[in-house]
Amino acid sequence: MAAILRKNQEELKTHVFPAIALMMTEVTNEDDIEAWYNEEDTELQAKNDPASVAADNLQRLSVHLGEKCTLACTTHIIKEAIANPDWKV
Repeated sequence: MAAILRKNQEELKTHVFPAIALMMTEVTNEDDIEAWYNEEDTELQAKNDPASVAADNLQRLSVHLGEKCTLACTTHIIKEAIANPDWKV
């Protein structure tokens, strides 16, 4: 599976990783910091909100791709998020 993913690295870079990054910025209670703070912490695998699903899938993809390929596919997204005051891409 890793070889197929690496072979299609450009598609991952332009389609998959940007979608994952967008999902990771969708948080529950975004406008209510008090509700977010009081939200019960659960294991990542037990959650099914977009941010948790995206984080879990990012972790799975990274394991198969390896760190060098993952960084190559995500560096532009990370730079864009850092430049944005809201950390949105």
